Amino acid sequence: MNQSQFAATSIADWYAEAQRLMAAPKDEWEPADYAQAAAALSEAAEKTYEYYPFDETLAIAEAAVAAARVAGSRREEANALKMVGRVLSHIGNPLKALQPYEQALPMMREVGDRIGEATILNEMGQAYRAAGQQQQAWELRFFHQAEQIVLEMDDYTQNAEAFTQIGNARLDRNDWSAIDYYSQALAIFRARGDKAGEAHMLNDIGVAESDLWGDKEKAFGLFQQAASLFQQIGNKAGEATAFDNIASMLFLEMNDRAQAVEVYKRALPLWIELGGKWYERLNRREIAARSDGPGQVDEIETQFREIVALDEAMGHPDLDDDRAVLIRVEAVRRGEATRVWPVP
Repeated sequence: MNQSQFAATSIADWYAEAQRLMAAPKDEWEPADYAQAAAALSEAAEKTYEYYPFDETLAIAEAAVAAARVAGSRREEANALKMVGRVLSHIGNPLKALQPYEQALPMMREVGDRIGEATILNEMGQAYRAAGQQQQAWELRFFHQAEQIVLEMDDYTQNAEAFTQIGNARLDRNDWSAIDYYSQALAIFRARGDKAGEAHMLNDIGVAESDLWGDKEKAFGLFQQAASLFQQIGNKAGEATAFDNIASMLFLEMNDRAQAVEVYKRALPLWIELGGKWYERLNRREIAARSDGPGQVDEIETQFREIVALDEAMGHPDLDDDRAVLIRVEAVRRGEATRVWPVP
């Protein structure tokens, strides 16, 4: 089978091509066909990630891994494993992403892909952070290692991803220069018309402004811009993340509990549609925690019944604690307690 070069014009094109390749009869394929398919599938996984349900992107990425192994393409296998890790970080415990990342890392080094190596290290650090293990991410110095690799590259000043890696490392150590590097990445994304990259950078700059005790109103505005841009391009995971950040700002900085809940509820159906169980669970907990007012016990019960179901599906370590919340809900209903949460 002699495949022609695929030219995509949209995310939907990449998705359709991935489906075609996965369904294509492979009886007459040569190693070169598998190599070309692996490259296309890996690229398709990267393009469709955050736009389509995560389990569909996972299937594409796993198909890319399989094709790359048949072809003996270590570079494409590493790229595809990177995408497997990204998806796993959303649909279950983010630490499950570490296994494919650990497989990909020596391959990136083997083929001399320095930015790929830095990206994997960065994403390993992000996985620990998402799992709530910030201290371990810092001790293992993932972000620092990624930054050192980037700074050794001759052309890193031309690379938006490189600036992003440095920004992540600086933010990890609470360095204000993180915002400068994110801003340089933002300028490159805008110059090349990359709306997704632009939206991600607006969101990251907002996070940096918030975490580094910068301009809270600016951070809030950046999250709003990011959410709007993500929505325009159909990037559902980005949109949901920006909404979660907006809701967090509404509660923590503006003391607007009711509006925070409403914004969390805008993010929730996006996480459900994508199958992002880990972030759906976090979102539901935030809704429940901000709903501990008079007459809101029904909301807490609704959210925690879903949370317990998600815990059971993911094997989450907090399952017993979350079941205990439902026991407290029943105590409130019986008049044995006045509120679900013991601490105001």
